[in-house]
Amino acid sequence: MVWGARFRDETGALLVEEGARYGRVAGFFDITAANSTVSGGVWTGSFNDAIFLTGTAWWAISYVYSSIPRIPVLSVGISVSGQTLSWSVDRNVSPASNVTTVRLLYGVY
Repeated sequence: MVWGARFRDETGALLVEEGARYGRVAGFFDITAANSTVSGGVWTGSFNDAIFLTGTAWWAISYVYSSIPRIPVLSVGISVSGQTLSWSVDRNVSPASNVTTVRLLYGVY
């Protein structure tokens, strides 16, 4: 038995079908030295958001720099387990000493 809603354009092409996965934005989180454990230029830490329990986590990264040249951090590790997002930012790899913030846009789909 078929159920749900399907929305089509005037040519009959399927636009939206209920049951498909759509992304939801949960918010922004700024990773900084102030909210991380810092050891030898590596920032580690975590935060909890119950939205991670409602789907598959996704994130996008941008950087805030204190000066030029703007060299991104090449070693950023992000993982999600349960409702906890954890990070490891190794600022020694690039080196990216002028990165002051790793900004995450995150959510679930």
